[in-house]
Amino acid sequence: MEYFNNDLFKEKSKVTYVYVVGRLLPALSKEDYNYNSNGDKYIGYIEVPYSYTDFIRFTPKQQRAICQAVFCKNGICIKFSSDPDPDKFFQE
Repeated sequence: MEYFNNDLFKEKSKVTYVYVVGRLLPALSKEDYNYNSNGDKYIGYIEVPYSYTDFIRFTPKQQRAICQAVFCKNGICIKFSSDPDPDKFFQE
């Protein structure tokens, strides 16, 4: 039985699976700027278009921005509850 090699995956993969926790927000129009909603919670992984090595070189603020961009490309707004975690995928 062949086991998954985390180090090889980190080295060869052109994407990273990042664990994120946050609150999904409704898309707001100009008329809705005062709208305040708790939204639904999102807990899970997203795929970012950077290798693991490249992604971890970004600051936590830059990592959040990249993850937000991935959500936005899919029409989803999110407010993070914690910093994205690129290592959690390899720990489970």
